[in-house]
Amino acid sequence: MRSTRSAIVASFNRLVLRRGFDATNVPEIAGDAGVARSTFYEHFQNKDALLRSSAAWVLAPLAAAVGPTGDAPAITVSLEHIRANRRMAREMLAGEAGEQLVLALADLVATQLGSAKFAIPSTLVAMQIARSQLGLIRAWIEALEPCPAAALSGVLLAQTRASVEAARWQG
Repeated sequence: MRSTRSAIVASFNRLVLRRGFDATNVPEIAGDAGVARSTFYEHFQNKDALLRSSAAWVLAPLAAAVGPTGDAPAITVSLEHIRANRRMAREMLAGEAGEQLVLALADLVATQLGSAKFAIPSTLVAMQIARSQLGLIRAWIEALEPCPAAALSGVLLAQTRASVEAARWQG
């Protein structure tokens, strides 16, 4: 079961790198993985769910930045992976894939925020943090201004915590 899931993820990554997220579809992913479409759907609801699942480990340290378990070294590991896979990251942070990653990160952030009280709905706080983090990462991989991953992770951590604090309920 795990090897089938891994084959689907590997096919997804390969096809997205070659053709782009928008041009890749479930029948192609299943065919490339050597599985039936029905088998694909046993593991993933759709292509967006596959994207979210395959990116979760990279996004989790960014989401954890909202709380006390936020860890700059863990964020650095994610950033170094993104930089090492810059070509794919550019594709994944653009268009529909980029929007899906924002939604996935916002969901993870919302989970981390839990039942905290904010001056605005927590879903807006989570979305703002996700867009801010991924926007900065996108600018970084596009090399608008190169900097070390460790420096960027420290800024992401501080910026995220500042966003959470700014949104806290004052009443």
